[in-house]
Amino acid sequence: MPYRPDYGPGQVIVHFRENYANDRVAQCLARDLGYECAGEYCGAYVFNVPVGQEDECLRRIKKRSLLVEMAERRDSKFDSCAEACDRLEALVNEVASSDNPERRPKKWKKSLDKLIAEAKKARKLI
Repeated sequence: MPYRPDYGPGQVIVHFRENYANDRVAQCLARDLGYECAGEYCGAYVFNVPVGQEDECLRRIKKRSLLVEMAERRDSKFDSCAEACDRLEALVNEVASSDNPERRPKKWKKSLDKLIAEAKKARKLI
C-alpha cells in the first residue's frame, strides 16, 4: 500500500539554506509573506498560514529560493511515524542494554513485550 500523507491544515515546513537557517531569517520571511513563524521543527521552521492557502504559501516561498532550500506541507502522519521510531529506538536500547536475559528472564521478557507492542502500534501508522 503506498504511503498517503496526512497534511496538517494551515502549516508549512520551511527548510532554509545552511547559511540562512536561523530564527531571525525565518521570522522575517514569514512576516514579509504575511504569515507567522511558529518556531523551529527538526532543523526547519513551521509557518502558520490560513487554512486552504498552503499551496499558495509554497508558491510564494519558492520565489525566495536564495534563502529556502525546500518547503513542504506539514505531514502529521510523518510526525507520528517519527515519534514511533523514537519510542522504538528507546525500547530497543532498553532491551539491548538489559541484564543477561538468562539471569532476569521476567524483566527481559517484559521489555521485549513492550517493544513488540510498540512495533505493532507503529505498523498501524503506515
